[in-house]
Amino acid sequence: MDRENVDRTIAKLNKLLNSVSSSAVNEVRSMPNPPEVVLQVLKAVFITLGYKEADFEQTRKEFKSRKFSMIKAITEFDYRKLTFKKCRQVWKILKDLDPHRVSIVSQG
Repeated sequence: MDRENVDRTIAKLNKLLNSVSSSAVNEVRSMPNPPEVVLQVLKAVFITLGYKEADFEQTRKEFKSRKFSMIKAITEFDYRKLTFKKCRQVWKILKDLDPHRVSIVSQG
């Protein structure tokens, strides 16, 4: 992954994150089995915010318990601290996702 891909990944992630509303977060929290595309976006967000991929199920439980404020975590996150390794992980998850499709699927 080169710098251009890193920049595209950050831009794609920013676009997805900036479109998140508290009502959307609450809706996803209430889903017993979110669609795979929604899970992929959540996984990318959690990795970006510093959670380990291996801890995704625990992170998801934390997210569902409302102890985790996704909106706050997103708005307070310093993207300058995003490492190349994390960016590569996120890129692998998001590279084939279409933000429009994610929006449609997550709205049911």
